[in-house]
Amino acid sequence: MLRQALLLVILASCVFAACKFSRGKVHSSWKVSNGRVTISFENSGIDEREFTGIAFGESMYNLEFVLFKIVNGKATVETGATNDYAPPERLDSSPAVRVEELQWDDGRLSATISRPIGSAGPRRHSLEEPQNWNFISVGDVEVADRGNGPEHLIGAHRSRPETILVDLSSC
Repeated sequence: MLRQALLLVILASCVFAACKFSRGKVHSSWKVSNGRVTISFENSGIDEREFTGIAFGESMYNLEFVLFKIVNGKATVETGATNDYAPPERLDSSPAVRVEELQWDDGRLSATISRPIGSAGPRRHSLEEPQNWNFISVGDVEVADRGNGPEHLIGAHRSRPETILVDLSSC
């Protein structure tokens, strides 16, 4: 009986461990309900004109991403996709996620977003199959003028994203 209880505790901790990420100043957890995934994301080390977030996919080519950027003291959400090993140029005209909570105060970002597990957004990206989730701790938001006045563009991330394989069917 004790052996079975211990095995159950070990199995439960493995399942719960698959639904969260914590490294350095970035902490995230997610849960699935009614065909949607809700993602809580925190970064305790993000400042003005910086970004953080999650990119979904196998390599830098065609990653689907959700980024949180800080500009003029306000947190905003950007979604889009990468083309290659360069800062993203394809941003969605409006976020392809539902923003349930978003706040930034004194270097601490706290966000909760949700989206369908199945195909969603302009590129119809699905999270149904196991795939890499790439956690970006920090990158720079750059100011540039491409002919329409100053814009706040997503620059490069400062360090290699931390990558874990996520299977939402176990959450």
